[in-house]
Amino acid sequence: NMKLQNISIFCNGSRGDIQPYVAVGVALKKSGYTIRLLTASMHKPFVESFGLQQVDIFADDKTDFSPSAHTDFISSGKF
Repeated sequence: NMKLQNISIFCNGSRGDIQPYVAVGVALKKSGYTIRLLTASMHKPFVESFGLQQVDIFADDKTDFSPSAHTDFISSGKF
């Protein structure tokens, strides 16, 4: 039997929304698994403070949807 070693957890929302997934990730890590949380970049410091890997997969509403982000995107002509 091959034991599953890597687990990716998709979670999105506020810190309060992802906190339960971080807790699950910490418990799984203690059991020997490699855990990766796929979430918004704004959660990176929080997730990594528990020794878990964070991967940006969702838009960060505080930066990705700001007026300057829209202006930069439109100005780039790459749409």
